[in-house]
Amino acid sequence: MSFIKSLNKKLGSKGRALLLLVAGVLVLVGVLFMLLHTDAKPETGQSEEITASAPLEQEGKIIFINRAPADVLSMHIKNHSTEVTLVKREEGSYFLEEHPNIPLKDDYLNYTWEKAYLFGADTLIDVEQTEANDTLYGFDNPAASVTVSYKDGKTAHFEMGKEVAGEEAGVYYIKAEGYPHYYEGAIHATFFNTLEAFCSEELLVSVEAAEVSNVSISGLGLDEALIVSENPAKEDIAADTYSLPYVVKQGTTSYGGNTEECGNLFYQLKEIEANSAVLISPSDKDKTAYGLLPPKGVVTFDYKTAGVKSTHKIQIGNTADGFAYILFDEVDVIYRIAVSNLYSSINASLDLLRTPLIFPRQVTGVKALTVSYEGVSYRFELSRKAEGAAFYSYQALCNGKVIDLEQYKDYFNDISASKAASFNGTAQKNAQPVLILKLEYFEDTGRKDEVISFTPSTAIRQLVCQLNGKGDFNLSEAVVNRIKSNAVRLSQNKAIIKY
Repeated sequence: MSFIKSLNKKLGSKGRALLLLVAGVLVLVGVLFMLLHTDAKPETGQSEEITASAPLEQEGKIIFINRAPADVLSMHIKNHSTEVTLVKREEGSYFLEEHPNIPLKDDYLNYTWEKAYLFGADTLIDVEQTEANDTLYGFDNPAASVTVSYKDGKTAHFEMGKEVAGEEAGVYYIKAEGYPHYYEGAIHATFFNTLEAFCSEELLVSVEAAEVSNVSISGLGLDEALIVSENPAKEDIAADTYSLPYVVKQGTTSYGGNTEECGNLFYQLKEIEANSAVLISPSDKDKTAYGLLPPKGVVTFDYKTAGVKSTHKIQIGNTADGFAYILFDEVDVIYRIAVSNLYSSINASLDLLRTPLIFPRQVTGVKALTVSYEGVSYRFELSRKAEGAAFYSYQALCNGKVIDLEQYKDYFNDISASKAASFNGTAQKNAQPVLILKLEYFEDTGRKDEVISFTPSTAIRQLVCQLNGKGDFNLSEAVVNRIKSNAVRLSQNKAIIKY
């Protein structure tokens, strides 16, 4: 204090003013120095790369990128097979800027997209980056390089070099922009995939309640297109296709559908899924090579889910090693699909899809069934008595004598369920029927009487079955003999023998 008082006396009022002026100048110089040595902020909208000298550590991992998921704009991936830019839509699905209409594996790509906002390594290699070391670790020709763009204009870049020898599969050397060393870390396979590997194999959004209808199959060796649809007359006892879920049409002729095979056809189309994408954006030359220009066959069908109906088209090309090559709708991708997943379409034929049942009929709609062979006839009748507005009680008779009603129903249904051994049967020249069935219907069914004949076929031990003189069913001789022998048993009021 005595020193300051002594100094004040020596300086006087003018000296003190000069001292304060010098102090002020020194403060201004200090402020100016700080401003000159502080980095300038980028102007609004100016792109800025994310840089750092040392990465963060989080739960044992070395973190290079730690952003909010909503910050990400796009992810550009370049590897030895392809170069694409991945973008995520607001609703959560992905698309490629270069191929925006190609459906992608959204669940699979979630692992890739995560690295756009949270990316790191497992181990630091305490070696600084040089040209020689880049070659050593595989960065002279990176296995993959990734550039992430963010909505704020910033970017992040990282690369994968060689796969680390001696480690489990999927561990690579890593370089991250802004960090001077090399690192090791597990990297998801999507970064090294071909373009086709990004493509989804799911061709339709399959749900349990989805419905397939109105299937059309053309080509594939067919003389005429086959149309397979649900049977609107399934419950109509006056219809030839009574009780059958499907009908098959070729040209102007309709047939009852084979329940199992038509069901398989509809199910396979409902669940259709490719095994892999083979080629994206194929040229006409590519399509020709895969048998798709022109296609070997075309399948169209209606698909309904959640009340929305759509129509789809499958173009079928070459088959090889149990697989077929297809195009689906307007998707610009050649897919590979197991033939077994599309068997009923690829192998479609009238014989495969039409019913082998010789005559599916409702027993209570038939007033009389007459079985005639070798000069003998058995006339089986149903008499009925109204018990209400739409209910009847029945009684069965054979040649006028009462027989067991349930045994008669078994006999009739056994005949109705008889199946052809093959189609396209031809009767032997000048051969006569060895068995004739005559069906007379109750008037309220609206059906006219029918005659079913069985004539020796050119096929060994088979007979051609015809309805009112038309038809090409080949029926096994054993089935015809069973119809005869059971008619005798039933006439004696004995239970039929089922085979």
